[in-house]
Amino acid sequence: MKRVFFIIAVITLFATAAFVLAGAANNETAPNAGQNAEPFADALGDLLFTTDVQTTTGCAGLLGVEYVAPYFYLTGANATGNMVYVVDADGALVDSFLQGTSSEWGWRDLAYDGAYLYASDSASIQYFTLDGTVAGSIPGPENPNRALAYDPDTDHFWVANYASDISEINRSGTVINSYTNTKSIYGMAYDNISEGGPFLWMFVQDDNVIYQFSPATGAYTGVSITNIPGASGGYAGGLCFVNEWEETDASAILVGLMQTEPDVIFGSMIVDELWPTVKANYTNDAPTIDGEITVEEWDGAYVLEYEGAEQDFTVYLKDDGDYLYGAVDALDDTTLGNGDILRIYFDNDNDDALPTSCVPGTNTDGYYHITYNAATVSLVYLTAWDNGGTPTTCASGPPTAMTDRKSVG
Repeated sequence: MKRVFFIIAVITLFATAAFVLAGAANNETAPNAGQNAEPFADALGDLLFTTDVQTTTGCAGLLGVEYVAPYFYLTGANATGNMVYVVDADGALVDSFLQGTSSEWGWRDLAYDGAYLYASDSASIQYFTLDGTVAGSIPGPENPNRALAYDPDTDHFWVANYASDISEINRSGTVINSYTNTKSIYGMAYDNISEGGPFLWMFVQDDNVIYQFSPATGAYTGVSITNIPGASGGYAGGLCFVNEWEETDASAILVGLMQTEPDVIFGSMIVDELWPTVKANYTNDAPTIDGEITVEEWDGAYVLEYEGAEQDFTVYLKDDGDYLYGAVDALDDTTLGNGDILRIYFDNDNDDALPTSCVPGTNTDGYYHITYNAATVSLVYLTAWDNGGTPTTCASGPPTAMTDRKSVG
């Protein structure tokens, strides 16, 4: 997914400016299960949410979890037929379908490669579409291949079954690497975001703790997550890694399934705020870009309020699916004046930084420079580089869709 964001830097703001850019028995209920609590969280392992998924699915045998935006896919053992349930971020049931498995528990942990979901209840790993159509299988080293994780960096899979070895396999089922393990692993997730990684995260039933494992060393790192809802009296289930969790300003999180009473999914912070983000509310009625901010046109916009070094300002954002519309209101400045400036910075290559040198024709990161002078508004895109922590103009460059000059009456 391409990350799209902008950072607004205000030098001297217009009075107003608008712009548009082209399983196990469950014995104990967790104290916070089903409350959907979202406390402030910014540290590794902080609990982001806990959601009751047993009540909405009607299944007391939920086992695995995987996130395919914007839904969670859950495997569940059911006497009338093992199921896959699809729920939204609030736990509401969106869809469900039969697995087609005949074993007592059915599919366990889930993995996703961007095209198919993967799960196992036997010596094979089956893969299937998001509507449940089984497309094929891969032989696995375990029976079942209980814990699964997909590695997008190598297009390999990682597999474990309780205290079995932790194995890396390719799409033919050939074991590439195998590491000794003594923990009872039920869920597994691959993390290529955390500094020092990549890592595997293991949700184990010995103590219902999530442990970090390094594929580079073939050993556990000593890092663990212990704030697990329902851990007392419950049992670890599946685990997945979400590398762009928009609900918390684009954080990277783990989502686990806890077999408790009721079964819950929970989110644990891994990396807080991967990059600065803003949101835009969807609209079917695009505002007119005419330099004016009216209540009628900007009603329902996403609003950001800033305290600037020289003056406070408010940003309004809307999105119609094709364009991002924005308006900036300098609260203490109600008149246009020569030299008024608005800059909107873009990180076009999504690396969370400006280039460290100026290479005209290569740099695309930069800013739209919007100025007012002599009753004329000038708009130009300028590339920029990081000059010792100060954004510095490099040269005019693409994109140029907004480069223009407009007279102001």
